[in-house]
Amino acid sequence: MAKGISPTVLSAILLIVGLIIGVAVGYFAKPVPPAETVTTTVLETMTITVTKTIAPGAATVTETITKTIPTTIVKTITKTIAATPALPKEIVIRVWASGSPVDITRVDNIERAAAILNKIFSDAGIPITIKVEKQFFRGAYLEKFIAAYAAGEAPDIIAMKDLATLAEGGYVIALDDYIKKYWPLLEDVIPTLWSSVKYKGKIWALPQDTEARPLYFRKDVLRKLGWSEEEINALPEKIRKGEVTLLDLIKVAKEAMAKGLVEWGFYHRPNFGGTPFIILYYQYGGILQDPETGKLVLVKSAMLKSLEMLYRMAQVDKVLPETMIGTSWRTIHHDFVNGLVLFWFGGTWHWAEWQRVPYH
Repeated sequence: MAKGISPTVLSAILLIVGLIIGVAVGYFAKPVPPAETVTTTVLETMTITVTKTIAPGAATVTETITKTIPTTIVKTITKTIAATPALPKEIVIRVWASGSPVDITRVDNIERAAAILNKIFSDAGIPITIKVEKQFFRGAYLEKFIAAYAAGEAPDIIAMKDLATLAEGGYVIALDDYIKKYWPLLEDVIPTLWSSVKYKGKIWALPQDTEARPLYFRKDVLRKLGWSEEEINALPEKIRKGEVTLLDLIKVAKEAMAKGLVEWGFYHRPNFGGTPFIILYYQYGGILQDPETGKLVLVKSAMLKSLEMLYRMAQVDKVLPETMIGTSWRTIHHDFVNGLVLFWFGGTWHWAEWQRVPYH
């Protein structure tokens, strides 16, 4: 995983944070009340002049008489009630995630998104500040999340596996309507990534990153085998086009081992996971679940071919250790980084890990 944050990931993060704080912003940033009109009724004393005639033909006498006359006078008084400045409000968003040391960006990126929104609020004169409380786990934390949910203390944003469990347990809601509403922020997400967050035909999360599972290879070892720079640089494209297959690479690995250039031709992860297990299974035509019902699916023929390939690598061609399962992660990284292994079924994030963790 790269250190920087891509526009796509940032847009997704801003969307998540924005959805959470939207209601709060609407509540705290209320409009100024209109002016109030008050109608009152009062009694007022008035002085009037009355003209009297004493008798026919007599002189006219003007007499001033002061009387108090109940008179209703309607007065309209307009009161302008100034809006009381809202006190600054702090919205706390709790974020949980897990992964390897370099995956800390899964929570750090939320902080970066919050900083951007805080700047927007400040410029707009909205007295709201977003504070991110983050927690990062090195392993699975589903049980901790369920306990926190039961106690009413669940985080607002989570980056984790177990999507089906979360959906079936009612811990998360489907986001299809929100995704349609905010599609302009998400239209540049790589289309194939959406399948990773779908369950029973609905979308329950946003893709957190664009990780991939490449096949790493040691250029220095290939040079010692006599490969030219042109041949080395052309290898990835030939693999992509299918011009070079795994069987071809097994031959190269056997040659490198026979010449003492490496101890092993291949390494893979120490437990079941994406590479090479699920990837091989998919390449042989397998699927893992029915996209509409969510039921697990095992394509026996695809799984058999996957296991036969791994058996061949470990037991026949012997380019893969028999004890690969259970080998420590540190040993795996150390051996590849130090040139003891030619090919490594790894992840894109491992390159970043090698820059930070002293495996040499």
